[in-house]
Amino acid sequence: MKKSLLFSIFFFGFLLSKVFAQKHDPQAAYEAYLLAEKLMKSQKYAEASVLFDKAMSLDATNYAILYERGRCYIKLRNYEKAAYSFQRVVELKEDYTTAYLLLGFLHNAVGRHEDAIKDYNKAYRYETDFQRKFTLKMIILNIYDKQDRLLEAEQHLADAKSLGIENEHYHYFQGKTKNFHHQYREAKEHLLKAIARIEKLPYDSIAVEMGERLFQQSAEVAVEQQAVASTNNTLPQEAKPVVAKPVVAKPVSNTTANRTLASTKPRAIAPERVAKYYYELYIALCKLNQHDKAEDIYNKADFEPYKSKMKPLHLSYLYNLAYAHYMIYDFEKARNFVDDIIVRQGDHNGGTKLGFKIIEAENDKTSVLNDMEQAWTDAKDGKQKEDILKALVKTALESQQYDKAITWADTFMNTYPNNHEMLFCKAVALSKKGENNAAKTAFMNLVSQANLDKKSVSRYNLALGMFAYEQGEFKLAAKAFQRCTYMYYKSAAYRELKKFTPEELK
Repeated sequence: MKKSLLFSIFFFGFLLSKVFAQKHDPQAAYEAYLLAEKLMKSQKYAEASVLFDKAMSLDATNYAILYERGRCYIKLRNYEKAAYSFQRVVELKEDYTTAYLLLGFLHNAVGRHEDAIKDYNKAYRYETDFQRKFTLKMIILNIYDKQDRLLEAEQHLADAKSLGIENEHYHYFQGKTKNFHHQYREAKEHLLKAIARIEKLPYDSIAVEMGERLFQQSAEVAVEQQAVASTNNTLPQEAKPVVAKPVVAKPVSNTTANRTLASTKPRAIAPERVAKYYYELYIALCKLNQHDKAEDIYNKADFEPYKSKMKPLHLSYLYNLAYAHYMIYDFEKARNFVDDIIVRQGDHNGGTKLGFKIIEAENDKTSVLNDMEQAWTDAKDGKQKEDILKALVKTALESQQYDKAITWADTFMNTYPNNHEMLFCKAVALSKKGENNAAKTAFMNLVSQANLDKKSVSRYNLALGMFAYEQGEFKLAAKAFQRCTYMYYKSAAYRELKKFTPEELK
């Protein structure tokens, strides 16, 4: 019994020594590691993972083995084991920036955004290259932006700015932040710079959204893409320490996470990918009352979710166009814009009201005019007669009774020769009647009057421009449109100016 017990103790001790030796055998770990690397190159990832596990069990503190094990498990899409490997790497070597990069990528891909931000921030802390530090901040800002939390990331934006590096992403984040703070001029400047850079890109770097494609394609390719997103530079792999073999596994160069896009086939930038840039610029321009320029880029941002967000501003622009043409008695054009508004939003309040005004203006008002004319004849008070006569001119013009409009406008101006409102009505009536020479003379007299306010100058020049263009007097029309600087008249004039060909302006 005693001998048997002694034998059992001896045998158990022998086994323990073997186990202990197995768990602390750097030479055996190195050999398993080499075999695993060969299998990785042959894309036999499952077999390689077994050997990496064995190598790790033999030398659990070798961060080089753990790093390659993490890469292998990314290939196998076992992101839990991959994340564990990279977590162990940074525990063993806390300044291993590439391990933080991959760990942050994995955390972000599975929705652990706060952990990802912490990982990228640690990589930023230990990184010494300014360009790579800048890229890390762009990745962090992108995470915040995707969660509509960009305002929480202003310190990260300040960190990026302090590095003195710029790219399209930096200017986009600056522009969007400035829009949040109602600093629209600064927003516009940043966004124009961002778009200028985008239009020069030789490949679709914008399409590489950081971390979003992990489950859609080869994970290693996704890591590669994420590493190059934001700039044309990569996040180079952290150099592994050179150590004498076979004490630890031989450091092997890892080019995967840092491969450039040089071998990637160039492709056009997908419009929906850059829509966010144009959307933010659209907002800034609208807030600066530069609706004409905003509409120039509307189609480039016309993708969801931006399309829905732009809708109120776009409808406001269409309403401005409709109202501007309504105010120069161009009811057909005004009605077309109103129809466009109603198609887009059937219950649009302003569009509906303006539509009814146009219908009311075009109704037959013969009996109304007769009553108004009698009221003017019967009125004794001078101010009352003046007001009735003004209304008579406008009502006749609206109801297309141009002869009466011209006659009553002349009657009014016999007493008040410098009344520009009545001269405008007469000019419009003459143009509608086809008396083009007389209409042109009236319009030219009108726009040359002194002491007109900005609103009136714009209104009258818009009407002159529309008339001149129809007559083929393109230079006159262009000059008239260029003098329209007041709000909705400016928008309408700018829209008309875009129709001109170079030959028409010669």
